[in-house]
Amino acid sequence: MKNMKRISKVTIKRMTDNDLDTSYLGQYSDRAKTDYAIDRRHSLDCPINSGTEGKLLWYSSGSGRIELQMTMQQAESVSHSGDCDEDTRQLTKVPVIADQLAKIDQSVLSSELKEYGAWEAEELSDHGLNLQRILWLAACDITEQDGCDCGERGDMEREELRYFNGVVGNYKGETPEKIREYVRRDYERMERLQRGDWCYIGIRAQAEILIPAGSAGVVQENLVWRPVGY
Repeated sequence: MKNMKRISKVTIKRMTDNDLDTSYLGQYSDRAKTDYAIDRRHSLDCPINSGTEGKLLWYSSGSGRIELQMTMQQAESVSHSGDCDEDTRQLTKVPVIADQLAKIDQSVLSSELKEYGAWEAEELSDHGLNLQRILWLAACDITEQDGCDCGERGDMEREELRYFNGVVGNYKGETPEKIREYVRRDYERMERLQRGDWCYIGIRAQAEILIPAGSAGVVQENLVWRPVGY
């Protein structure tokens, strides 16, 4: 028994990783590297980040008295280069668009368009054409803003990188909707890490072992890292 090794001392140390590798979540950058990158200039719920596919996007006139909704595909169909008049006329006949246009007050619309200074008073007397004009303006605004409806109220502060590029390869085979969901989740975790809401804690167990026959003691270590608050 007296020649057996024995533990003379055990020390437990708590450690914090100050050089954490977060590349598995993604990286901040000054450019978007995939279609799923988070644009930090915009809110997470903004169509810029949540996707515009099949969604109704908002347009509001300068005074806020006229609001319209349409899909990005519809907006792009009447805001292309060249003559858009015929395409705009056709879009006014789409039921969901026609229902919205029918609710616009004639005098309000005329007053709203007058502010643009692009049409004479005589031209603005034609309500039918005015409806086409406001629809075209709404479509142009939506496409120019890429569907943004948040007013650029995102997380980005001054001198911060604009984009967060998630590791899309982690979600190969998933639908676009799921990939956006997972990249958003990773971005939110990264933001929480930057705020100090979670971290990796290391537990180091250190055992001092005495060897028989008068030999010097040796130390054996084991280190385990675990996320806390993740």
